[in-house]
Amino acid sequence: MKQRPFDVTVDPLLQNVIDAYPVPLVKGLPVLDEHLRWSGCELFVMGGLAALQIEPVARNLYGGKMASDRIVPALMGHSKLKLA
Repeated sequence: MKQRPFDVTVDPLLQNVIDAYPVPLVKGLPVLDEHLRWSGCELFVMGGLAALQIEPVARNLYGGKMASDRIVPALMGHSKLKLA
């Protein structure tokens, strides 16, 4: 089954994010930081939208694990800052 390519510019759920926090796009995919965070805000992205960083496995279970391995340290770091 062929998977449909993601394109954030046509995703209605991301339109406000794109307008408020524009990021570079490559073939419709956002360029995220090393923690899969959308630049300028605290939005973390997994799945097909993280394909530029996670590569071909982004849409499967192993890709989810790879993404969580990047996201969790960022979340833990921010939670420590808020508690201090």
